[in-house]
Amino acid sequence: MNRLREDWVDRWNFDGLSESWDEPEGGRENHLPSEAVHAQVLEAAAARIAPRPGETGLDAGTGDGAFAVRLHRPEVRLAAIDQSRRMLAHCRRRVPGIDARLGNLLSLPFFDGRFDFVVTSFALHHLSEEQRPLALGEMVRVLKPKGRIAVVDWMTDLPGERAR
Repeated sequence: MNRLREDWVDRWNFDGLSESWDEPEGGRENHLPSEAVHAQVLEAAAARIAPRPGETGLDAGTGDGAFAVRLHRPEVRLAAIDQSRRMLAHCRRRVPGIDARLGNLLSLPFFDGRFDFVVTSFALHHLSEEQRPLALGEMVRVLKPKGRIAVVDWMTDLPGERAR
């Protein structure tokens, strides 16, 4: 534990971010990234996942498909779940051919070991602290051995603090 503490580096450049922290799009006021930051974060996560031809992927809690559209490739089979039918309709328009299903993060409607990668963006914060491990367990359950997971979300510093 001491070594982990000593090896810590600020990879997020909080010193640089602090200059705009109090501005409306700086992050503190609404806990949501600006559109530009949102796009940049999803692009970076999609690049790390790097879908390969023949792979299958899942966007868990897809919303309007903002992450899924960045993972979409003709040679990659992509699925998505969300608890909102309207958001799934947006996702289907945005990502033609996606297998978009009604569902939730706590009980993914797929068989074990089906996906090469599973992603989720700005969905886990909607769950309680007790539910988050269940959702992550579900993501691992549907993941193939040696599969990849990307979680994009925000965190809070205070117990019980919720995003507005």
